[in-house]
Amino acid sequence: MLDGYTDADMSGDVDTAKSTSGYLMTFAGAAVSWQSRLQKCVALSTTEAEYIAAVEAGKELLWLRNFLEELGLEQENYLLHCDSQSAIHLAKNAAFHSRTKHIKRRYHWIREAVEDKSFELVKIHTSENCSDMLTKTMPKEKLVFCREKAAAIFHLRIEGQKKSDRAQILVCCSSHTPLQIQRSDSHFDARKVVF
Repeated sequence: MLDGYTDADMSGDVDTAKSTSGYLMTFAGAAVSWQSRLQKCVALSTTEAEYIAAVEAGKELLWLRNFLEELGLEQENYLLHCDSQSAIHLAKNAAFHSRTKHIKRRYHWIREAVEDKSFELVKIHTSENCSDMLTKTMPKEKLVFCREKAAAIFHLRIEGQKKSDRAQILVCCSSHTPLQIQRSDSHFDARKVVF
């Protein structure tokens, strides 16, 4: 249901040499939150730029997770997709690294979040990373892919049932990923529908 995608360029701003972070959060296949922003510090490597971007995306993913849980919508695991294997390794390995010792402590928050299983940081191939459109220019085909992946068009169909307070809501998203949400009293159960 809720997935996050993160990306960064390397020193994309020609005036300051700062990198651009981008993230895109999707719920049931449609974009619900996104951001493209210049990083606050100059990254000295692509790994560092991607790591900083993953931290910002992770904070947003955690906020959305808490929001959905307040609504009674929970899922087994929350995934944050990153196309940098080095940034993923840095987040999962808390050992001292001489090439990354200069990274500010505030960015190591992601290590704790991954260790606590607040979300899982997973590798995604660059060609599948829809947050790419937030950090760099790209060919038309890739932009069309990203646009379709991020489309935020919902079509709702509500089906009432006679038994107690149960209702079924079928949410069809632009990515053609139907989602069935069942409500019983104050509990919601959501899962993807397979046809």
